[in-house]
This record gives sequence, C-alpha cells and structure tokens, in this order.
Amino acid sequence: MADVNKVFEDGYGFDDDAVIFGRPLDTDLEGTLNDHFVQVPLRMLNKHGLVAGATGTGKTKTLQLFAEQLSDAGVPVFLADLKGDLAGMAEPSPGHPKIDERMTGMDLPWTPADYPLELLSLTGDNGAPLRVPISSFGPLLLAKVMDCTSTQESVLQVIFKYADENGLALLDLIDLVTLLKWLTGPEGKEVQKDYGGMSTATLNVLLRKAMELEGQGAELFFGEPEFDINDLFRTDADGRGIVSVMNLTDVQDKPKIFSTFMMWLLAEVYEESPEVGDADKPRLVFFFDEAHLLFEGASKSLLEAIELTVRMIRSKGVGVFFVTQNPKDVPEDVLAQLGNRVQHALRAFTPQDQKALKATAQTFPITEHYDVRETLTALGIGEALITVLGPKGAPTPTAPTRLTAPRSKMDPAEPATLEALIAGSELAAKYADEVDRESAHEILLQKMESRADGAALSADALDFDVESGLLSEITSADYDGPAETYFGFRFTPSGGQGRRVKMGGPFQTEEAGRLLATDEMVVFLGSSSTLELPKKKVLTITAARNFLQFHIQGRKSAPVFWVKDPTGLAASLLNTWYGVEPGVIEERIAPLASAPAMPPSDEAVAEDIRHAKEAAREAERARKEQERLLRERERELSRRRTSTRSSSRRRSSTRQSTPEAMMKSAARSVGRELGKSLIRGVFGNYRR
Repeated sequence: MADVNKVFEDGYGFDDDAVIFGRPLDTDLEGTLNDHFVQVPLRMLNKHGLVAGATGTGKTKTLQLFAEQLSDAGVPVFLADLKGDLAGMAEPSPGHPKIDERMTGMDLPWTPADYPLELLSLTGDNGAPLRVPISSFGPLLLAKVMDCTSTQESVLQVIFKYADENGLALLDLIDLVTLLKWLTGPEGKEVQKDYGGMSTATLNVLLRKAMELEGQGAELFFGEPEFDINDLFRTDADGRGIVSVMNLTDVQDKPKIFSTFMMWLLAEVYEESPEVGDADKPRLVFFFDEAHLLFEGASKSLLEAIELTVRMIRSKGVGVFFVTQNPKDVPEDVLAQLGNRVQHALRAFTPQDQKALKATAQTFPITEHYDVRETLTALGIGEALITVLGPKGAPTPTAPTRLTAPRSKMDPAEPATLEALIAGSELAAKYADEVDRESAHEILLQKMESRADGAALSADALDFDVESGLLSEITSADYDGPAETYFGFRFTPSGGQGRRVKMGGPFQTEEAGRLLATDEMVVFLGSSSTLELPKKKVLTITAARNFLQFHIQGRKSAPVFWVKDPTGLAASLLNTWYGVEPGVIEERIAPLASAPAMPPSDEAVAEDIRHAKEAAREAERARKEQERLLRERERELSRRRTSTRSSSRRRSSTRQSTPEAMMKSAARSVGRELGKSLIRGVFGNYRR
C-alpha cells in the first residue's frame, strides 16, 4: 500500500495558481495532514464541477470560500443567494473562536476581509433589476417556466416564429397574452391554419398559463432594458473579480422562475462570449444553486440545450458549478461534463438514500486509504470528499478534506451595507428605468380597435354581472350606431344552475331593457352539435341564421340564446354557469362564416330553426346508424370468438384420437386404477 502522504504529494503538490480548499483528513478522519493542500488549478475550473451534500453540511460556505479566492485571483463570479447569507461577503468576518480553532488546527493563517459585490434582483427590490424580453428568453425556457407539455412547447415555438415573421415584438408578458388572445379570436383562425394547424384549445391553455404567470408577478422581470451579460465580466479598481450575487430572498416561492432565469443567463453568456481556448484562468465562474429545480420536469429539448451549453461553454473560458443536495439530481449526460467534485456529507436514512449513497461512492476514484462509502456519511460540517482535475487533466486522488473558513462574514449583511451597495451600484442606475416601446400588445390593440370602429358599445360601457347574468340598464341614448346591426337579449335568472335568455328585437327603443349589444352578427348555415358537460348534462348547440341556441339537457335545464359579440359575454356565462371553456365554444363555431346582417323576421327564424332541427334529426339518425353498425360488428366479433373456441376443441379432440394419444390415455387410466387398488389395499389392512 502506498503511503498516504505520498499519494497526496503526487496528486495535489503542484505549484500552479489554484483555489485552496483546505487540508486532507487523516485516515481516522479526525485530524488533518498539515503538510499538504487540497486544491484545484485555476485553469481547470472551466472544466466545470459539482458541489453536493445534504442540507446543513456547508455547501453555501463552500461557495463563499470558492468566490473569495476566485475574486482575489481576478476572476468574476456569479452566485445565487436564496437565503441572503452570501450578501455578507461585502463585510469582513467578525471572527469566532471556532474559526480560530479550525485554522490553528490546520496550521493556516487567516485574516478577515470584505469583497466587491454587485447585488442583482429579479424584482428590482434588492438590487439592480434583471430584465429580459420574452423573445430573448425563448420558447424552450418559457415552456419550462409555464410547465408546458411537449405539444404546448412546440406550439409556443410556432407562436414565437409567427411573432418574429410579422414584426410583433414580444417584450413582456402582456405582449404574449395579447398575442394569444389575438390568435384565439376570429383573426387568428387563418394564422392557425398557415402555421401548422395550431389547436385553439392548446392556445387557450397557453393563454391561461401565461395569465397565471403574470398573476405570480413574473411581469416584473420580463421587459426592457435587457440585462447585458458583459456586466458579469467585471473587476474592481484593485483587479479583484466582482462577485455578482443574485438576491432571491423575495422570489423563494418561485423556484422554477429563478432557476430557469439563471439558465437564460448562462445561455446568454455562451452566445455572447468569444472563444478563448485553454486560458490560465477562467473569465467567469458561474455557480448554479438549487440545480435540481432546473432539471425537474424539463423537456427533452431543454435538457439537450443545457447539455450542449455546458459542453461548449468551456471554450469560452467560463466554468459552471452545479450545486444541489444529491448528485442524482443532475442528469447523467450533464454530470459526465463535470470534472471537479466537492461532495459534502450524505445522509442515508432510507433504502433509497442507501442506494444513492452507493451510486455516489462508486463515482469517486478508488482509494486504498479510505472507505469512500463510510467516509461520505462520517464527514462533519465544513468537510467534504474532493476529487478535481490536476494540471495534466487527470483526476486527483479522492481526498476527505477539512475546508478553510471564509474570510468574509458568513451571515446576512447589515441593512445599511445593503443600502450602500445598491445606492453606489452603477448597474442599479443603468437598469433602474423600464423601457416600454411599441410591441405586440400595442400593435394588436390597434388592429382590434380599428376592427371595432362603428360599434355602439364597448366592453367598458357594459356593467355586467357574470354571476347573476344581468346587464345594466342601457337606453337608446347610449346608442349611436345603426340599429339594424344590433340585437338585444333579456337575461333573466331562472334558479338553480340554469339561466333563461329571452331574445329581444333590434335595438331601437328603451323597451329592450337589459340587453347585450354587439357590432357583429353571425350568419349560420344551419347545423347542430353536442358537447358533454359535468354532472351528466349535454349541451346541444342549434344554429339558426342570426343566433345560436344553447340548450342544456339535464335535471335542471335552460335554453340559452347566444350571439357572437366582441366582449365575449356569452362565453363567460357558459363558463360560469356550466364550466364550459370559452375556447371550446370558439372551436364549435369556428367553421361558420360571420358577417353583419339584419335581424331576421319571425318566419325566417322559424324556417331556420326547422332546418336546424331537421339537421339535428339527421345527425341523430346517423349516430344511431353508427351505433347499430358497432353493435353488429361486436356480434360478429363475438361469433368469431365462439367459432375459434369450437375449432380449438375440435383440434384437441383430433389430437386425442391419434394412436400415440390413445396409448398415453390408456396408460394414464391403468395408472389410476393401480393407484386406487393400492390405496384400497392399504386402507383395508388398516381397518383390519
């Protein structure tokens, strides 16, 4: 067995500029071998790495130790701060007896120091605001934030393509919401066909997800001015690398958003950075904290994009360290790209933990001096099992290590320090004012407003109570458009879940009472459609010339008359009363042409309804005929199955009639008779 001192001398005794982790532990894991350092060459940090370990084992302090030494070496650092602890790097450590004891035991000098910090914030409340336009963020990352399926993700990519080709700048969430509303409206039908047949239902789901994201406050960090990633590559007047700390204390409850935003930053660094090859030290080291949040539920295309970025960004002089609790949180294809490992203690309280512990131990270089599996559970706070890439690119020996103490404060900074950092920040001033230039929202609103010119009433003019189904009183004084293009309805609650909507006449007098005005009539060709509703109700849609009759069949039913209108009130009613998605209604009427028209006469309405009923009866006959054919098909299949079983029995009987089968059968019969005789003899003797 080689001497342990010789192993560490050969593995870590290089003179290259390096980040020093600490001293190796002896074979009993009690004291330290103070003749050796455990260190990683600066020029190997662009080969990426992993910092892992259970909660409370010291991962955050390891990041702080890393960042301090990189800053001293003139390397800028990016960190994510979930708890606010890392902002303490702006202040020198106040010291502590335990720090003195640790550093004295390791025979290393230690002096407090502060470091140049730049505070960044997604909301702008705790640092320079980080913003990114929706278009720059891209459909893949946005789909991750919105928790989209693969189908929804592909549709989102098509939407981005449509916006780009039609000059619709997607800068913030309101742009995306407005575009989705446009695509689900009448104007978007042709677009859906031209761009691969996008489903209205899928677009409505995306619209809902985008509005939910907006409600979560995500609109704060989507917009302009876009953050310039070159602001991460800075040093101070003394040549120390600036540590950019993204303060996440105010968005801790939105892990998908901040983890995906960090991935965007990394992707931008890759896209915008020049090729530098193998430099003496990295241009930037990026620590990706809570990495499991990025990979959870990520689509295949996003995982491939992450793997490509990690693999290719090393040539840009950028090192990436993923920080997580368990190495298994990182996909194998990404894990294979990480050359440096700092593994804090793992806890193994469950069978699954034991399995993960075994798998982790097997990934470290074999050592004759330590039981890796036992060491991983025996490490204390501030200790880690380390293997890195040496100066020649070969893995160093597995080294249980006691880490040095950070020189800066290991707690949150004082409020006065944070205020001074923000007040004196160049980036805070640079990104303080949001830019709101013309984008998809304004362009599409103009189109919709021009289409609605001539309308008598806008949505704002209607005082509408969805729950009661009542509109405010509207008189002829509120009306300034041509009477023949409007149609009135009287909404009357009928109790239960049903509502009765009585058709009025053209809007000409105050007699219309509570009414719904619209600037667009719908001309229907005469058709009928059914849709299943909750609680075993069926919605039958009967189309007449100027209105749709919605009849809900169930224990409590009510006819509902609906005319297409710019405010979408009828769709809101159906959604509120019966849970019908507005997009479903739009899909049902999408094939029907629309055009302004005069309200029909009673005779015309009656004729259209008669035709519609005939069409409905024809559809019912077709449905029954289809059911009959299905029943006949089932009977035919049943007859064939019976015939197959009969044939099998006949084949079995035929096999049994062969000479060989007859001999086997006779032998079995003789055997049974002999057995019976022996049993009778035995029991007969017993009875005697």
